[in-house]
Amino acid sequence: MVGTVRKNKPELPPALLTGTYTCKPMTARWHVALFHNILDVSAFNAYVVWTAIDPTWNQGKSFKRRLFIAELGKALSLSLSSLLVPICHSVCSSILMWSLITMTMTQLRLIFFLGAMNKMLEFLITHGNPNPSEELQKEVKEQVPFYSPIFGTMQQLCPLTCPLIGYIMDWGIKECEEETKEGQNIQKLTNAMRAFIFTNLLLVTFGIVSLIDNLPIQVRKILHRNLSGFITSCCFSLYSRCPANHFGTLTGMQSMINAAFDLLQQQLFILMVGHFHGDPYCINLGLLIFSLTGFLLPGYLFYHRKNLIRARAAHGRLAAGKTQNKSIS
Repeated sequence: MVGTVRKNKPELPPALLTGTYTCKPMTARWHVALFHNILDVSAFNAYVVWTAIDPTWNQGKSFKRRLFIAELGKALSLSLSSLLVPICHSVCSSILMWSLITMTMTQLRLIFFLGAMNKMLEFLITHGNPNPSEELQKEVKEQVPFYSPIFGTMQQLCPLTCPLIGYIMDWGIKECEEETKEGQNIQKLTNAMRAFIFTNLLLVTFGIVSLIDNLPIQVRKILHRNLSGFITSCCFSLYSRCPANHFGTLTGMQSMINAAFDLLQQQLFILMVGHFHGDPYCINLGLLIFSLTGFLLPGYLFYHRKNLIRARAAHGRLAAGKTQNKSIS
């Protein structure tokens, strides 16, 4: 670009063209000077392109380049300030508040199972007998160490099941690339709603299975690993709808709140071992009822999606009316 200007005006070298209006301060560091030279050349190239596209812009003025640089700086500062959305807007949004409730509830449900798994397995064998026979004691010593390594092996199912929830979250997105932004947002909300419904159904199934004593405990482990990957992927998909500079803050806030709720796991374990004498039935029943609150989030997503569909339909009718009025006139 500078070479083209030099060809038309060979009397003006590039240093003069970019040095008339420069942002380069006095510095002894070569990399800082190089960076500011790049800024000066980029601003001049933008000025040449703009005046070539619109030759009538500020025609007749001798200081057009100074006006262009001033407007360029204002435009860049306004575009940057528009991206700086306050973090409180993201934290206090209804979707994220419901997602935090769903995430903490699911995390507490799964962490309690993880911490009390050995005691629950022991209760399944002894059925709460305070004085078990030698055969039962021997069976407890054999079964508990046998199922614990199985649980560790089942943890490998978590990364294997995460692509499934990712496929659900991306369902129909490619078909919406040619639509408006409103249509893409509606499709994303629909996918998130389906993903959370599927995850909550797994969580409720996990709670029901935990109430049945005669089912193999490895079934619960499989559901546990699926839930762990599903709920994390779903919540992160909602966080990605917020500004990019808020993603780390929201993730850290979620981890902090989850850690605070995980402290209740110890109290539930003490209550199960002490007051209920090792019987996890009442605790699992209470957590099953509490896990039903997870369906409030997909319910709100359905309500929000319905409002977006109505707004898009109203906008379409308004645009059609304007087009019809123009054709009549």
